[in-house]
Amino acid sequence: MRICFFIGSRANYGRLKMVIQEAILTGWRVDLIVASQGLKVKHEYNKYVRLKIDALMFNDTHSNMVFTTSIIAEHVSNYFAEPENRPDFALVHGDRYECLGFALAVSYNNVPLVHTEGGEITGSIDNKVRSAITALADYHFTATLESKNRLASMFNVDPKRVWFSGSPAIDYLKFLDLTTGDSMKDYGIIIFHPNTTAVEDFDTFYEAVKILQDQIKLYWINPNVDPGNKSILKKIHSLDKVEFLKDVKPELFYTYMYNCNFILGNTSAGIKEGGFLGVPYVLVGKRQDGREYGLNISFVDLDTEAIVKASKYFIPRLYRYPRCVNKWGNGLASEMIMQKLKEELEW
Repeated sequence: MRICFFIGSRANYGRLKMVIQEAILTGWRVDLIVASQGLKVKHEYNKYVRLKIDALMFNDTHSNMVFTTSIIAEHVSNYFAEPENRPDFALVHGDRYECLGFALAVSYNNVPLVHTEGGEITGSIDNKVRSAITALADYHFTATLESKNRLASMFNVDPKRVWFSGSPAIDYLKFLDLTTGDSMKDYGIIIFHPNTTAVEDFDTFYEAVKILQDQIKLYWINPNVDPGNKSILKKIHSLDKVEFLKDVKPELFYTYMYNCNFILGNTSAGIKEGGFLGVPYVLVGKRQDGREYGLNISFVDLDTEAIVKASKYFIPRLYRYPRCVNKWGNGLASEMIMQKLKEELEW
């Protein structure tokens, strides 16, 4: 049994790590294709990497996403064109444009494509990308039951090949010891990505952080490499009291999340992983519009006063909401994914 995984970003790796591990432990031959931001991710699976693709573009335009997608599609297609490289399955996660290039090449080379965390809705270009990958995929493992039902009703999806597995990220969270000593307390973490389909006033967010940095320790995790990334990076590095974290390993990222007073920004991690952990999340803007969410979310417009007010509520206390148990799975997604694929091969 042979399976190929694609890692095109830190999010891909964080949400596939346990699936890769499960595949190795249960005797599958594992191949990894690593591209773009995925090349910066430090992991323990280097011996399984069969192809590296340097497709990271730095022109900070929307064309960047097209160029990166096409470069990845070309290299992956050439790789799968060789008979000795063909696996039983190729697996891709999520909704990033890097993943679309991989999915295109896999499909056109007639390799069965497995997609995790499809069927969701968001407010950015990722929404269209996710749907496109869904249309290309042959097997689907969703993070929520609602996503499963949505996919099973789509005209081009075989409902017999759609399973609610939960998010493999929850598997990872259950595996990790996220407790720390007193060195990590009373702080917030910020993750603000560019919105690739709507112009949003980043200045209002920046001004809110300028106020908050005088009231609580803040860690800012670098945004995705999307259009608008450079202008965000240039501006935020003028903040003198904020500590910046770049290319954080998943286990460290989740440790920061588990122990913080609040998350501030527009990342999906605050919804899924943050919801599972019950960490307060001040969700700003429209980037995640349409996603399912738990009790931990405080929705705020891009308004400086509103952002400060919502964040300040969590500064004097370490508050936790009830965990979203089973909404994004029970921590057994990786095991289920590999078992179902094994059954499909045997059938």
